[in-house]
Amino acid sequence: MDNIQTNASAPFFRLHETSQKLMLNRLIALWIVLIPSLFIFGFRTVILAVMGVAGSVVTEVIWQFMSKKAQTVSDLSAVVTGLGCACLLPASAPVWMPLVSAAFGTAAAKLAFGGLGRSPFNAAAVGTCFIFLIFCENISLMNITAYSDYEREMWSRLPDKLFYYAPTDASLPVIENFPFENTPFFEALDVPSQLRAGMDPRLTFGELFVGGFPGALGAVCAVAIIVAAAWLVIRRGIAWRASLGFVAALCVMSLFWRYEHIFLPMCPVYDLLACGSVFVAVFLIGDPLTAPKMRTGQVLYGAAAGVLAIIFRRIGTVGCSDIFAVILINVAANPIDRLVWYCRSHGISYTATKRRIAGRIREKFSKEDDDDVIAV
Repeated sequence: MDNIQTNASAPFFRLHETSQKLMLNRLIALWIVLIPSLFIFGFRTVILAVMGVAGSVVTEVIWQFMSKKAQTVSDLSAVVTGLGCACLLPASAPVWMPLVSAAFGTAAAKLAFGGLGRSPFNAAAVGTCFIFLIFCENISLMNITAYSDYEREMWSRLPDKLFYYAPTDASLPVIENFPFENTPFFEALDVPSQLRAGMDPRLTFGELFVGGFPGALGAVCAVAIIVAAAWLVIRRGIAWRASLGFVAALCVMSLFWRYEHIFLPMCPVYDLLACGSVFVAVFLIGDPLTAPKMRTGQVLYGAAAGVLAIIFRRIGTVGCSDIFAVILINVAANPIDRLVWYCRSHGISYTATKRRIAGRIREKFSKEDDDDVIAV
């Protein structure tokens, strides 16, 4: 027992590994995702990342000081939250947004519940939803931050229905009174807005994988996210079954609930790669602190989040539908674990069913062998 590290804070996943090491692995994965953004968006990527980290760290320091508790910033969870909030915002966002997002997420979704490992919510997801709901007036942040103050005012005066479909040719929408004469339509709207409007973004697979479209800071390069996911799987810092369940359910739902005027095989590709869902799958759904601990529960958890994400994306009015799905499914993580444990204790599980079937098959063949011996 002398070799067990006693300076680690909850939660514990493996012996001899502290929460600091777990957070360090996720921190490295986030920086892997941000490296392409540094080349695409320039030094502003660093500024937004630093602001996010500052908001989370300062909030945690002040909270612990006011609560007269030991400082916990050394576990690096505040740094991970700050970087996560920055990655979920576009590069064109004001520099104060990741600071406010990280501060709110850390205070409301982490510290208010007792700290690391005790909150059911992902702090970065809560902070980002707060930004979208409070400061963006239900308008996609990816669109509104791309314009000047005058252009934002014009955008806010637009009617809810910017598009109508021409009766002679329903394949293409017609734009009425578009306020930005010098701005091409495809540059004025992000990919989720184009898809909801019935337009085909016409993105190539190269653009989808390496980043050639407007989007969240950490979600513009799918290749980097895949590399980060591989790193987390190797370091056992991700609930990968939940991530796979999310991706599978999202793709299946996208095929059955397709966008109009979009080539059917491209629907799940757009939903997965062009709307930030890969980042959500790896860093939010796959968060081991908020995902269920049972393996079957992780699959159910991710699949339910994927279904909710598509439902919110098709009928919702905000651009961060995946993040809302994450917050809702976070609440269900513990009940899902309890359900899986109840079913397993009553013999209702994949493993138990497989053993029963294998036992029946062996019993059947053994009876046939005994009958053959008697007949001889």
